Amino acid sequence: MKDLKQIFVTEQKMMELVLSDLKIGWWKIDFEKKVYEISNNIRIQLGLKEQCIPFDLFFELIRSDYRAKITKDLKEIEELYSFDNTFPIICAKEEVWVHLKLIETESENEKYIGSIQIVSKLNDKKEKDTMYIRNSSLLNQLSAVYQTLLSFLHADNRDIVFDDILRDILQLFKARGIYIVEYDWIENTQSCSYEVVKNGVNKKGQLIDQLPLDTTPWWTAQISNGKSIILSDFSELPIKAAWEREFLISNNIKSLFVVPLFSRSGVCGYAGLDIEEENYNWSTEDIKWLTSLFDIIGICLELNRLEQSVKKERDIMRNFYMKMPIGHMFLEPLYDENHNLIDYQILTGNNALEVILGCSSSDYTGVRLSKLHPICNDPLAEIDDALKSNINFQFTTFFAKTGKYCNVLMYFNNSDKINCFLSDVTDVYKINESLDNNEKLLRSVFDNIQAGIELYDNKGYLIDLNLKDQEIFGIERKEDIQGISIFENPNFPKWANEKIRNKEKTSVDLTYSFDKVGSYYKTTRTGSIEVYMVINMLYDNLGNLTNYIVTNTDQTKINNAYTRIGEFERTFSLITKFGKIGYCKFNLHTQVGYAIAQWYHNIGENIQTPINDIIPHYRSVYEEDRQAICNYIDQIRRNEITHFNIVLRVITPESGIKWIRHDVMKNMSSKDNETLEIISVNYDITELKQAEIELIKAKNEADISNRLKSAFLANMSHEIRTPLNAIVGFSELLSESDTQDEKDEYMKIAHDNNNLLLQLISDILDLSKIEAGTLDFSHVKLSANQLCTEIVSSSNVNNRPIKVIFEKPTTDFFFISDINRLKQVIINFINNAFKFTSEGQITLGYHLLDDGGIKFYVKDSGCGIPRKDVGAVFERFVKLNAFVQGTGLGLSICKSIIDQLKGEIGVDSEVGKGSCFWFILPK
Repeated sequence: MKDLKQIFVTEQKMMELVLSDLKIGWWKIDFEKKVYEISNNIRIQLGLKEQCIPFDLFFELIRSDYRAKITKDLKEIEELYSFDNTFPIICAKEEVWVHLKLIETESENEKYIGSIQIVSKLNDKKEKDTMYIRNSSLLNQLSAVYQTLLSFLHADNRDIVFDDILRDILQLFKARGIYIVEYDWIENTQSCSYEVVKNGVNKKGQLIDQLPLDTTPWWTAQISNGKSIILSDFSELPIKAAWEREFLISNNIKSLFVVPLFSRSGVCGYAGLDIEEENYNWSTEDIKWLTSLFDIIGICLELNRLEQSVKKERDIMRNFYMKMPIGHMFLEPLYDENHNLIDYQILTGNNALEVILGCSSSDYTGVRLSKLHPICNDPLAEIDDALKSNINFQFTTFFAKTGKYCNVLMYFNNSDKINCFLSDVTDVYKINESLDNNEKLLRSVFDNIQAGIELYDNKGYLIDLNLKDQEIFGIERKEDIQGISIFENPNFPKWANEKIRNKEKTSVDLTYSFDKVGSYYKTTRTGSIEVYMVINMLYDNLGNLTNYIVTNTDQTKINNAYTRIGEFERTFSLITKFGKIGYCKFNLHTQVGYAIAQWYHNIGENIQTPINDIIPHYRSVYEEDRQAICNYIDQIRRNEITHFNIVLRVITPESGIKWIRHDVMKNMSSKDNETLEIISVNYDITELKQAEIELIKAKNEADISNRLKSAFLANMSHEIRTPLNAIVGFSELLSESDTQDEKDEYMKIAHDNNNLLLQLISDILDLSKIEAGTLDFSHVKLSANQLCTEIVSSSNVNNRPIKVIFEKPTTDFFFISDINRLKQVIINFINNAFKFTSEGQITLGYHLLDDGGIKFYVKDSGCGIPRKDVGAVFERFVKLNAFVQGTGLGLSICKSIIDQLKGEIGVDSEVGKGSCFWFILPK
């Protein structure tokens, strides 16, 4: 423990020295205290007196031409969760350039943590270029926003424009896909309404179609609170976003940018952009531009939805106007020289007006009404007075051409035009005549029966009803309902209408909704009632249909009782389904029983299968479990036990193996000695079993990890102690040696072991970064020839007897990768070759592959590697020759680097002929 503590203290001091030398430190924003705090090493280098700097004082340190932008970006960090800027500050009357980057947020404590580095001062030209690029970027972003708005406003087909805009964003960020997801707050689900992906990539929108919002609790909470989700990598996700992390990783998404979309009612969904090839660092400009663009897209989507809704409603109203059963005319009044009303000009009308006037719209449009109807019979003087007083006027008129009586309502407004509504009441006139003949016949029955009675003529028009019927349907006056057709009742089902038309006696249980009545008749009631209707036909002596008689009984109270029973059964069914609990009753003597659906599902059987075919066989249960449960049931049948419980393994084709707890008890409440009834309750405990298995697996993995850690520490302790002992021992001998040759030899041994110790520490640091996933990569454009030339030059500096030769191709090859990591891998290959090659040469080279990739190789003429050991050379701490210096970590680190570069690494070797280490970088 003491050695480990000393190592930790030494490493900490070394790390502080390295950070101080690199001029790197940390900074923190505390919005509660309104201060900026920086690390002590940076404070000293900047010449500041305090670590905590108030907001206003820090802003004053920023050079004036950068102050406005940097101040604005720092204040918006709470909304954007991003900051990455380089700018000058004035400290101790000197200008210093610093680079600030946000790393972590603690939103609950209102604290934001990042890195700060003192960087080289930009020359004037570079600074101007930086300002120009930033301004150009802002102008381009403003132009993009403007073009987006313009496209949506002027496009005929907005879906095509919307698709083009999303594809432009997709190409700009080299993203996998962009999507729009909408929330259904009523159903509590989310669905992808738009998705655009790059070529060759499958759409993933169907994965979240109708996905419950509860499935993504952290994500839904962020979006519903109006917060964006901007991730450069998934280490930024909180622990409680486990489901989201698993979903994103399983879909190979590296970075994402998601913003909420708003409608009038609040958050209606979100828009997102995914990147799968690399971790993308979102700049402040990226975030502002994308947020603005997605906000505009959300507004335009809302506008598009509103326009479609208005158009749909307008089409419905137009269709209703043309097809409504009430005639309508739009009239222009005509006056004589004394300004007296003498006629009307018909401007427009609907389909029902054609039936009333007996002519088509082309015959009456623009024609005087007097040419089609003798208006002299109409009360023109009263109409003129009402028109001048702007009072609606109603009267009845007769159209001789069609023989129709119509109620006419003239609706006046402040304009000089008249809305005229005509209701055909011809049948009402005829029904009134029929009422006189039948009233005495039905009156005595109507007055004494306690059921609602309605009497219709042979065409289905209502001619009478009794007081009980008026009470049931909330009718104040008979006149308000007489003349309606039984076939037009909006509450009446079509199948019942067809039976009535076929003169079949019909009965129907009906939920009668007064909200559906509308203009069918006037009622004082609201809501709905349960009505039992019986429709009979009345015939005369010749067998001719004379009337329909309808008997109505209000069944609301009775049906409510049945409804409550049904609701209880449905609720119980939902509870059992949610809890995966099944229930069954079965008589072992009579072989008769009953079970709910969940019981069948748990036991792996079809609900149509008879219970007496399940209980003795249990076909879906494991053989040994089946035998056990059958033995228990036999014991109950022999009265040896009264209950038992057992865990069964059930095999189903849908879900594989399920674990079902099965509790069975004898029904002790039964008083009949001739019956033997059992009650069976089963529970699906598959999830609990799986959790148990996972816990055991996790424990085993933790034990293995602990053993590996112990082995690692033991190995490192030995590897570090060996060079340290050599350094300390030969350093002491150095002071006691008498000759210069001895001193030189001891110094060389100490120097070699010092290099070995440094290499070991470097390998350990790289290994720790690889384990933590923080190994940095910086991709730039490289020349393969230049890379190999530099490595060969540096490898031949020490006048070694073995030389490194570069097999240079005829043409150079340029590619994108991390130059430092590639040098680390190739130099490691060359150093290994030096260790095992005593004569001959070492060759470095590369060649291009057919698929566009590049293969680098290092060949030596050394001792080679036995075939049985080739597969282990890239494992940690593997040293095939214990007498050769090294930690056994170098090749393992090389493999991790190439793996993270998405490449392939390997070795070809033959004992006595040498080895060829190689790696391939993909296109």
